Amino acid sequence: MKFNCIMKIKSIMKFKSQIKFKYESGFTLIEVLLSLGILSSISIFAITTLASQLDMRNKLASINDSQHALNVAMEKVFDDVRHAYVLSKQDLVFSGMSGRATKPSFVARSGNFYFSMQNFRSFVGNSPQSNIAFVRYVEKPDAKNSGHKQLLRIVDTDMKESIERDGVGQEQVLVTDLAEFKTSYWNGVDFTQEWDTNSSDTEGKLPKMVKIKISAFNPLTDAEKQMKELNPTSLREASTISLESISYLLYSAGQANLKEPSKEYRWQ
Repeated sequence: MKFNCIMKIKSIMKFKSQIKFKYESGFTLIEVLLSLGILSSISIFAITTLASQLDMRNKLASINDSQHALNVAMEKVFDDVRHAYVLSKQDLVFSGMSGRATKPSFVARSGNFYFSMQNFRSFVGNSPQSNIAFVRYVEKPDAKNSGHKQLLRIVDTDMKESIERDGVGQEQVLVTDLAEFKTSYWNGVDFTQEWDTNSSDTEGKLPKMVKIKISAFNPLTDAEKQMKELNPTSLREASTISLESISYLLYSAGQANLKEPSKEYRWQ
């Protein structure tokens, strides 16, 4: 009897020691919380890095799209200006256009820039006069985005009404977030800000070349848009991308018809 009691006590002690060993070999609450904190920190860092990389990729893609749109706009303006033309008084009478309100002209004043042009390409399909047109470049507010401007190209092949009127011609948006559109005109001595083939000084004469500058704002990323909505003053002034070029007109008046050219530009 005494022997059985001793054996039971020993077995109970052995069981307790096993329980104690198993308990001591596990993780404490502090260790578990510390491990969770480290995993959370790593996860947050990984998510933040990934979001930053995605935001940068989207920003670069948007900048590339804006740069492409700017290149297309410059190509349009450059090519249109290069093919600008006007007719002399004798040519107007001979062509029967002297009595028309929309005589071929080149006008750049008070924010208006429009001119007649001819090209070997057709502007509108199935139109016998489609290679001759009036083209107008104008800045207009963006109806969908307040505070933003657009650069529009308007082409009119009918040439029955003034292209300055609203609704005349076909509109095409070239730049959606325009910062600046500027043109200046070479008169033989320097670049002027205005030109009018209907005025006395430059009647029937085109500038030899036109300097063109187009600037657009860099697009904001989604993160920058959210930041701007929360705090409009949190972002610095938006950066811009710009293109500049000089277009030489094919049908411009010769050197003798304008002022004496300076040494900087000699016409061949």
